Amino acid sequence: MSNQGKRGLNSAYMRATLQMSKEQAQETWQSLEKSIFLIFDFQNSKLSFEELYRKAYDLVIQKHGDLLYKGLSETIRQRCLVISAMILSEAQISLFPVLNKSWTDFKYAMNMIKDILMYMDRNYVKSKNTIPAYELGLNIFKQEILYSPNIKTKISELLIQSIQNERNGEFIEKELIRSIAFMLVEVGIGTKNVYIELFEDSFLDETKRFYEKEAEDAIIKLSCPEFLGQAEKRLKEEKARVDSYLDPSTEERLLQIVDHSFIEKHSKTLIYMENSGCQKMIEQMKIDDLKRMFKLYLRVPSCLRHISDCMSAFIQSEGSLIIASSEYKKNPVELVGALLKLRDMFNTIVTQAFDRDSMMETVMKISFENCINANSRTAHALALYVDKLLKKDIKGMREENIDIQLDQIIILFRYISDKDVFENFYKQLLAKRLLQSRSLSDDAEKLFITKLKTECGSHFTSKIEGMFTDMRFSSESVEDFQTNGDMEIEPSVLTAAYWPSDVVLPISLPREVIHEAERFRKYYLGRHSGRRLSWKTNMGTAEIRAILGINSSRHELFVSTYQMSALLLYNDRESLVYEEITQVLNCSDPDFEKHMLGLVKAGILAKSTAGKEVSMSTEFFLNPEFKSKLYRVKVPVLAKKDNEISTQSEVPEIVEDDRKHMIEATIVKIMKTRRKIDHAGLLGEVTKLISWRFVPSPKQIKSRIENLIEREYIQRDAENPNFYNYVA
Repeated sequence: MSNQGKRGLNSAYMRATLQMSKEQAQETWQSLEKSIFLIFDFQNSKLSFEELYRKAYDLVIQKHGDLLYKGLSETIRQRCLVISAMILSEAQISLFPVLNKSWTDFKYAMNMIKDILMYMDRNYVKSKNTIPAYELGLNIFKQEILYSPNIKTKISELLIQSIQNERNGEFIEKELIRSIAFMLVEVGIGTKNVYIELFEDSFLDETKRFYEKEAEDAIIKLSCPEFLGQAEKRLKEEKARVDSYLDPSTEERLLQIVDHSFIEKHSKTLIYMENSGCQKMIEQMKIDDLKRMFKLYLRVPSCLRHISDCMSAFIQSEGSLIIASSEYKKNPVELVGALLKLRDMFNTIVTQAFDRDSMMETVMKISFENCINANSRTAHALALYVDKLLKKDIKGMREENIDIQLDQIIILFRYISDKDVFENFYKQLLAKRLLQSRSLSDDAEKLFITKLKTECGSHFTSKIEGMFTDMRFSSESVEDFQTNGDMEIEPSVLTAAYWPSDVVLPISLPREVIHEAERFRKYYLGRHSGRRLSWKTNMGTAEIRAILGINSSRHELFVSTYQMSALLLYNDRESLVYEEITQVLNCSDPDFEKHMLGLVKAGILAKSTAGKEVSMSTEFFLNPEFKSKLYRVKVPVLAKKDNEISTQSEVPEIVEDDRKHMIEATIVKIMKTRRKIDHAGLLGEVTKLISWRFVPSPKQIKSRIENLIEREYIQRDAENPNFYNYVA
């Protein structure tokens, strides 16, 4: 090794082992202190930072770190006292500019001091578990300046006043306010304690007082939409305020105050505000105002129930008025149209104003269900609506429009809980359309059935589809059947289980018809052994040629089978008593008189008594004054019109009977599987399994349980009567 290398080692060794006395350490610190003051005064241009770093290094390595750290603390404190005095000497209006410049200068100086004392931070600070130089400076700045009683109060007051001035429309220096606010955050060193204590808590208290008073004044002076507009405006302003010059952590608490003052405290008042509240907005379809209300109420979720309650009450009130209206009772098609219009209205509101909120959609659904299921009238009206659509309204309508119309019907159908009631009425009307060839489109009929199947399943539409199958097979069955002479028959062979039909005995068909009817019976049974045929004379129609009136005018008459049979009796007689007609035809159907009255209304027959009353002694005779400009005359049946619905709300008797059978079958099915079950469990499972068709009441289910116990299908458990056992 060279002599030069040895001298270097010896020099380093001597420096490391040479102990610094207290006096030397004090001198070194005094030199550093003087330099730190120069840095604070921005007179550091001639200082050697390398030399200053070495002095601090020597103090730490020679075990004089306490002297350095305590001296630094005192030096910073003295400087902060000077700054504090300077700030207090300034007028209040210039407090923030002076404070901001002092803070900026102080941070700049502390960053340079931090670099000089880097070794102290890495070693002494870490070993003593104290805070580094820069954070020490911030702490002292906080205590000696910001927490100085006079300055502390002024900072809080000036910040709050500045913001209040801006709320009142005055101009403020946002950048300056932002600097002061973020200074309070920064001196917290990782916490928001200083910011909260010196500003946020007081600011939020003042904000609460301000907005509560403003909202109280506004609720008296403004309409509901205007009040909501004011709330929305204030929320936007406060959010912009946070974005501009406040700490982001303030936003949540600040906006909650606006929400509470404007929305939560006045939510119910706004809903029912006269002439402008939620109900009025719904009536007038003010979508934008409703949307604003929903978005504001959504900020306080508990308030949404006021909107949903208002919507629910409106739907049920309007829906009930529609269903109970005497005008709509006479015209059920308009009833359904009004309900669909009401539903479209609220679908628009829920979609556009309430952003398809799941709670609002559920409330709308339940509200419509409540008013629609108040009685069976709606189910009957909907069936009539479908009937009119498929018989008349779809004429000339494009396929896509038909599809839209049927979808609208399904929407209303979806709300009906007693779907079996709808099915009963729908099947009756469908039977008439099919047997009388009154449907305008088989494709439209089948499309609707497909939609019903999608909604309720194949078990709901199986019998309906069976009706179409019967019509198709009937057409194929009579294809090869040849009629003779002037008499032609087109029988429809119907499966009894599929078609709705009252138990009515067939009448004795006229001799002109009976021969062909019997010939068809032999033909059909010869091809299908093991089957039985019985004529449903109350369901058929006929076309007959007639010479009527004193002028012997020729006409084709479209009549029911009953009317045809009665008219053919007049080939031999000009006058018949009602009792004679029923005896000859062997007719016991109480509705027969309605068919006879239809012939009177058409002018073909006249009767001996006035009005619509018919007795056994009433005489019917050919009307010699019959006149019609039409060659083809359609004769009505004076029964209840298809477009009228009963005022009764009870479920039809045939549906009640079907329900009893279905409940019993479901109970037996469950008991076979479970073998033993408690009463509540059985009620729940039965309801669940048949709710696709109707919603049974507990009373209905209990009645069928008792019936099955009597018939020994099930029995009560001997040990626990609340349980039932299946009897194999």
